[in-house]
Amino acid sequence: MSNLLPLQRILFLLICLLPVMLMAAEPSSGQLRQSLDIEQRIACQATIEDIRWSHRIWPAENPAPKPAREEVLSDVQIRAQVEESLRMEAALKEIYDIDIDERMLQAEMNRMARTTRAPQRLRELFQALGNDPVKVADCLARPALVKRLLRNHYNWDERQHGVVRKMAMAALSGDISLEESKGTEHKLFLVRDEGQAAELVEENVTLQDDEAFEAKRRELMGRRSGKPVALRETEVEFVQELLLASSDNRLDVLVRTWPKRRFGDWWRVRSATIAIPFRSARYAQLHLPALGDKSNGVKTSRVVGGDTWALHDQLVLGVQGLQAVWTGTEMIVWGGSYDWNECLNSGGRYDPVLDTWTPVTLTGAPLARNYHSVVWTGLEMLVWGGEENCSGRYSNTGGRYNPATDSWQQMSTVGAPVERSRHTVVWTGHEMIVWGGYNGSSVNTGGRYDPSADQWFPVSLVGAPSARREHTAVWTGKEMIIWGGREYTRTNTGGRYDPVTDSWTATNLLGATARTGHTAVWTGNEMIVWGGSDGDLSNVGARYDPVTDSWVLIDSVAPEARAGHTAVWTGNEMIIWGERDITAMYWRVEVAMIPCLTVGTPRIPSA
Repeated sequence: MSNLLPLQRILFLLICLLPVMLMAAEPSSGQLRQSLDIEQRIACQATIEDIRWSHRIWPAENPAPKPAREEVLSDVQIRAQVEESLRMEAALKEIYDIDIDERMLQAEMNRMARTTRAPQRLRELFQALGNDPVKVADCLARPALVKRLLRNHYNWDERQHGVVRKMAMAALSGDISLEESKGTEHKLFLVRDEGQAAELVEENVTLQDDEAFEAKRRELMGRRSGKPVALRETEVEFVQELLLASSDNRLDVLVRTWPKRRFGDWWRVRSATIAIPFRSARYAQLHLPALGDKSNGVKTSRVVGGDTWALHDQLVLGVQGLQAVWTGTEMIVWGGSYDWNECLNSGGRYDPVLDTWTPVTLTGAPLARNYHSVVWTGLEMLVWGGEENCSGRYSNTGGRYNPATDSWQQMSTVGAPVERSRHTVVWTGHEMIVWGGYNGSSVNTGGRYDPSADQWFPVSLVGAPSARREHTAVWTGKEMIIWGGREYTRTNTGGRYDPVTDSWTATNLLGATARTGHTAVWTGNEMIVWGGSDGDLSNVGARYDPVTDSWVLIDSVAPEARAGHTAVWTGNEMIIWGERDITAMYWRVEVAMIPCLTVGTPRIPSA
């Protein structure tokens, strides 16, 4: 090297040192990064809400164009959401001594990337946030983690609910009365639903299908009839159940409950005592997890992996008689019965992108119920009817839930149809049409509700189909088509209702066989009926054309027979999934598709 000219020596050194210089110029993976301040988090949250609103479903039936996000969720409301999350994080530290640190945020980001059901949408959010791990951590991972941890710790906190437990135990031992303990008791008569209404002469009767009835009978028969049993704790209350009498088709049960203070009620008071703090943090190792596209396979359960601090999303959600809507960005589940005798007025919002559940506020929510109806309008979920408090008392009340603001509005009952459950609803673009159902006997009445005016209008009885429940309804763009179901026996009759003329037209009987537990979808020009039970489980169906009032049987190779499944129309094919397996007593989750109007390999649409 001593023989090289000075310029050559310089060039040689530059070439040798270039890799080292480039490495030094790159930011180190351990380089400290500052967390976002409040204003940065608010701007970040607005970006996230813009993306979510772009995917929110605006029904094609709605006459007005989809409004801007700011008209539905203002920047002022977004600021309030961020401030609320900061208060919750402060409460988590103050009450439970939990600090959200970098390790926890990274684990939460890893979980989101690993369990997301919509990797394309999650990638879109990452890109909107500049693929910046600090923004993803502070704006996506942190709020979800804080809400989950605070709620979970509160639900099972003996300091919060120990007094309720002591009062319940004192009542059970006879030291104080049930009233003094602030508990309640009621009798329930659990009746096997076999299509007859002869036994439904008392209040507080709950119809149960074979699976639910047999499962509860085995549980209660394991205890000695009329003898006290241990107090059982759930997320929302303490419960004691006494089996008073039983037969092959009926269980008489005494239920005593002592409600816990709900999280929402507690937090409204507690949050007022917590200032909006802001503690800056520094991150050394945060990184975006890899996002691999996953198959569209359906998972029946989810376990939160990662470090030992991670907890399951413990939301109290109904498992029977609940209802759900899809908004385009999340599934909203509400009501139902949690443990057959515990009806709920709570719900949850499932985000498949982040694979997280967020509770639906209880403030202003309708009374607890199951077998009600829900429909999505583009702005709100409308809830109506059902069986109140699992008591055999039927409802004609409802509520309107806005997921953007997490708020409820009451629904007028002036002019509302008579109370009922197990009815159907459709959304026309400006009205919800309710029809049919059960309130001790099947009904053939209905009503039309306009949320913009909070007003009900009657549905004509002239030419209406016979009374029924467990039927289906679809909206064609100008008519509601009712079909199938049962009163005492299954039927293959139906009717087409035109809300403009308030008139009914009967459907042709030469089509699908009588059935319940089936599904119906509207393709744009036909109604497809499939599956259900016509005495035996069925895997046949038919296509109904309202223009010609004619049926065409579906004779293509079909999935196995089933009832109680779900079906949707994608635009060129019908997707069905789920079924109730009577012998195994569980819900089978599988995907099967029937291509009806197109030729080609069926597929599941991408997220």
